[in-house]
Amino acid sequence: MRWFKALPSLPPGVRVYAMSDIHGRCDLFEANLERIVRLEALDPAPSPYLILLGDLIDRGPASAMLVDLLCRYGDRIDRIVLLPLLGNHEDLFLDFMAGQGAPTRLWLENGGIETLASYGILNVDPAAEDLGPLWDAAHAAVPSEHVAFLRDRPLFTVLGSYLFVHAGVRPGVALEDQTRHDLLWIRDEFLNHDEPFEHFVIHGHTPTRRPDFRRNRINIDTLAVLSGRLTCLLLEEDKVRVF
Repeated sequence: MRWFKALPSLPPGVRVYAMSDIHGRCDLFEANLERIVRLEALDPAPSPYLILLGDLIDRGPASAMLVDLLCRYGDRIDRIVLLPLLGNHEDLFLDFMAGQGAPTRLWLENGGIETLASYGILNVDPAAEDLGPLWDAAHAAVPSEHVAFLRDRPLFTVLGSYLFVHAGVRPGVALEDQTRHDLLWIRDEFLNHDEPFEHFVIHGHTPTRRPDFRRNRINIDTLAVLSGRLTCLLLEEDKVRVF
């Protein structure tokens, strides 16, 4: 496979595999993971990371299976440090589970119904006037460990010159001053900015037909839930390629 030169870099010995917007396609995740584990067995990096850039759940058929798998792995898969980040879909799910009613219908209409179905909750009517029974059913069906796992996801991580985040950052704002909403939801202001950011950004959130390489960012959300293509980006020192 062809390597692409990138100006930013990782510390020596660090190798990062990055995926984004799995959206309940546990089958695609497991296929990528098998390839990653195989490469690490053949050519081990001193410090390998697997970073998932949020939107683990919703829309696809196996959100519950994916979250359960990640919970069982914990913070490592063999030698690989596992770091799933928070996405806006996890944020909406957590609001629903916390009983914050305003975002509930938005979540249900954007993949929440499929997530509930993966936990065995079927025939959900997002237009129902009283969603209390649905909330009760979810609390009975969704393991508390799954809720805690998603609630504990960080908003971003920085390795070397790279920032890994779900949606992006607001231009001109220092990383420590970025809002939760922008890190999880921002689009146009971030995507249309051509100048360098504080870090080179690896992100998802905005679907694209193929990985989008820009001078200041790489978007790896290739709409896995519909396309069947879950992009895995491999970064090592000053090199990056689609794996």
